[in-house]
Amino acid sequence: MSRTSNKEKVHFLDIAYASMLEMDSQLDISKDLGFISEEQYKDIHNMVCTIGRQLNGLRQWAQPHSNTSAKPT
Repeated sequence: MSRTSNKEKVHFLDIAYASMLEMDSQLDISKDLGFISEEQYKDIHNMVCTIGRQLNGLRQWAQPHSNTSAKPT
């Protein structure tokens, strides 16, 4: 059995998703300032989008499960 609760996993996934969004913003800035080419931007942006979908899917799976361990009031 894992020590990490589903609520903690959801919180971790929220942080990971926010970090991914921040990285995507930095990617936009890098392209706008000419540090990377349009082709590099598209390749990396596609990977970021894939990771975002994966994180979102994991969060949607974990969210309902995080409420199952809650005690009734």
